[in-house]
Amino acid sequence: MIQRASPDNISCDFQQNKNDEYQEEDAASCSTQAGESMIGYLHTEMVRLLRKMMGKFVTTMTITAQSDITKVDFRCKDNQHDNTRIAVGMKVREFLSDNDDLAPQTVSNFFSTVREFYCTMTETMIKKFPFQDKVIRGISFLNPLSKDKLSPDEVVSLSDRFLNYNQQETSQLEDEAAEYILTPLCDLPAFDPDTPSLFWTSIVNLKLPTGKLQFQHLFALSKVVLALPHSNADTERTFSMLKKIQADPRDNLADKTIHSLLSVKINNPTDCHQYKPEPELVKAAKSACALYKQSLS
Repeated sequence: MIQRASPDNISCDFQQNKNDEYQEEDAASCSTQAGESMIGYLHTEMVRLLRKMMGKFVTTMTITAQSDITKVDFRCKDNQHDNTRIAVGMKVREFLSDNDDLAPQTVSNFFSTVREFYCTMTETMIKKFPFQDKVIRGISFLNPLSKDKLSPDEVVSLSDRFLNYNQQETSQLEDEAAEYILTPLCDLPAFDPDTPSLFWTSIVNLKLPTGKLQFQHLFALSKVVLALPHSNADTERTFSMLKKIQADPRDNLADKTIHSLLSVKINNPTDCHQYKPEPELVKAAKSACALYKQSLS
């Protein structure tokens, strides 16, 4: 049976295309839930997601011409792609190509709906995402790849909230922030986007010819900011560890025992399967276990 072309067919194909893209965005958002602190990427990721959304229906020239992406006039029809370039997915394009007998008004109504969908999504992102939050913007100094987009004042403003610096220390932080922003990447420690904390652990070792630490106060600020929670990943990991510890074969563990085992797993810098306890510790643990079993019998 030949499927009859209808507006519902086009809408279903377009909706399926959007669902696939949402799954891709969900996978991308997992980067902020990694074990490593990714808080320095929050502002960059918000801008990237908004730019990606606008790119589906707004011309590249319009987007790049505006330094503040939230100020792009995306509702202006002159700034939008025409119907041949607006993103609707390959299935929709194939459907329209195979069913050129569709009424022009039907096709026009469909593309009008698509434009309104994109405009509404963009407006929602601009309204819900904290693009103008000074703290989130300032925290992006943790990512050296985007440091040139900041001013020293934006970095120093973080100290008012997270550090109790006096006037002299604040002035030194401002000097260090300015020097950090102007320093070429080749003169800074190697940066791995997956492990930003290692970069800041290395940067504290940089010294001036006088022997003074080059970024002493900036490093102190980075330690505080890197410790800020920005997802529920750590909490979920703790519950996952708890389920593995208090399993069915071990459902009678005391709270103190569970707390001790959790402390070891959380604070141990290596993977559990790579941990090799000292013989004395193993002997003491076996003795304690034997005494515990004896007390239960």
